Amino acid sequence: MSSSQATFKWTDEDGDETRSIVHIKSTDGTIDDTQFVALQDAMQAGSAAALYNRSLNVDAAVSATPADGPYSVADKAIMLFRTGVGTLVKLAIPAPLAALLEDDDFIQAGNELADAIIAAAYATLTDKSGNVVTTFLRGWRDRRNRKT
Repeated sequence: MSSSQATFKWTDEDGDETRSIVHIKSTDGTIDDTQFVALQDAMQAGSAAALYNRSLNVDAAVSATPADGPYSVADKAIMLFRTGVGTLVKLAIPAPLAALLEDDDFIQAGNELADAIIAAAYATLTDKSGNVVTTFLRGWRDRRNRKT
């Protein structure tokens, strides 16, 4: 198993931008686009930011409209995973929706949005060496800004 780097570019309703960079599992340099799109869609479902571009070897424009949410793209939901060999992998989701967070601070398995992201991550996300994530450890909000 190997991995390829993917970049997701986001914007919020104020025009601020950020990106999420992750490693995606690949077999012989080939990415399962269905799983890649599932991760993209799950991340978008948990974010008020609009995903406007993704790149994985070839750039592909993605069209979405930012939602009204309480956080800017500088504020992120961080989801921490572990691979089968023990490597830690972080997934950052900009401008998280309040529905993704419990008590405004934590992400819990059992939350519908979180579970969709976790399932997509299990099918797609790797460390730099290509080891697939197998365990969701915890998630939290990385506070930067709260829109007023």
